[in-house]
Amino acid sequence: VQDQEIVQIGDRECEVIWACAHSEDSTCYFCYDDGYLFSGDVPIRIYTSDGIYEPAFLPVFERICSLDVKEIYPGHGDPIIGDVKHLLDESYRNLKESHFV
Repeated sequence: VQDQEIVQIGDRECEVIWACAHSEDSTCYFCYDDGYLFSGDVPIRIYTSDGIYEPAFLPVFERICSLDVKEIYPGHGDPIIGDVKHLLDESYRNLKESHFV
């Protein structure tokens, strides 16, 4: 699959978001109709600014923040439902202050 490609997942059409975070082939899938983001292993909860990330991850995270995400389904842990915008904004602030190599 390619970045920004539309794929069918069940009865939903979702956009592929190449995320270059956990590994070079990391992807998220965003379903516009529902506002669901399937984030897989891509870090969405960024609690501190002491992380190390690929430089290309910052614009990807900015793109995710620009979407109307209502629920996030990570590859590990519980779904993130409710106040998703606040979580994304906080994570983005921490990400901007992190290290990029």
